[in-house]
Amino acid sequence: MNKTLPWEPQPGESNSAYGLFRQFLALPIEERSVSNFIKTSGTTSKSAYRYSSKHNWLERSKAYESAGINQAMEVRATGQLEFQEVVIAKETEAISAMSKVIMKEWENLQDLQGEDTSVSPRHIVSLTNATQKLFDMTRRAAGLPISYKAEFVDEYETEQEVFIIGED
Repeated sequence: MNKTLPWEPQPGESNSAYGLFRQFLALPIEERSVSNFIKTSGTTSKSAYRYSSKHNWLERSKAYESAGINQAMEVRATGQLEFQEVVIAKETEAISAMSKVIMKEWENLQDLQGEDTSVSPRHIVSLTNATQKLFDMTRRAAGLPISYKAEFVDEYETEQEVFIIGED
């Protein structure tokens, strides 16, 4: 069974009564009252009060506003999820690319060892930097801090950890 939503025409509500209700809904929330409606619409007070009472304008308008707020929150949540999906996809792409760089560096190191050539510090630094970058990217994608700073608080004379998210 389909239930009529409060802001839709109600059973037994005439087209003219529903039209007046729609005008009532068009008033700004802070000005939405039957007395303000009468002032702005030119409708007789007798008709306005009769229709508003008979068809529960105030309760219906509250339901209308509540549904609008809920809908806006759902749209916002959906937008945030879509944004997060895009960010995760980009981070995953970047992590994959960085993994390939690390694998290439590792292969280069193995090739050098096979040639009885000494591994230079440059190769080790390059592999270490790429690995650190991959680690940071993975933590950033997970929403975790990638660096830490130690601070001392004089009053307590203890060390506290400060987490900085997104900083290299």
